[in-house]
Amino acid sequence: MAMSINNSQNNPRLRRSPNTKPVVPAANRSANARKLEPVPAELEFEELDFEATEALAPVIKPRLAAQAEATRQARLTRLQDLTEKRDLLIHRLDTGAAAIEEARAQGKDVTNWEDFWIDLLRNYERVCDTIRKAYSEE
Repeated sequence: MAMSINNSQNNPRLRRSPNTKPVVPAANRSANARKLEPVPAELEFEELDFEATEALAPVIKPRLAAQAEATRQARLTRLQDLTEKRDLLIHRLDTGAAAIEEARAQGKDVTNWEDFWIDLLRNYERVCDTIRKAYSEE
């Protein structure tokens, strides 16, 4: 069964009376050329003369300031969280070192404790590096 792609003869909605003009306008080469012209690269945003720029400044500047403040607050919160994590790791490292020394003095095998303590130390170093990097970005 062959199916016809053009159903305009069968469908009354698609039929066109002979007097109607086509919906799509004829191609206009000059109109298309104007649409495709690139914007000159040497024009900078500040050089363009927009009257609306000054009118929008009272709206845009507070939004930008609010975004900058939100970014700053997020950074401070992150630094505070990292500092608290660092302090907790310091406490755990000190407590662990004391427990390891006490167990070693009693003659216990502490190799697993030492391995765990070294993992804590590496985690502490990563947190400190992250804090240092965050402070250097400011």
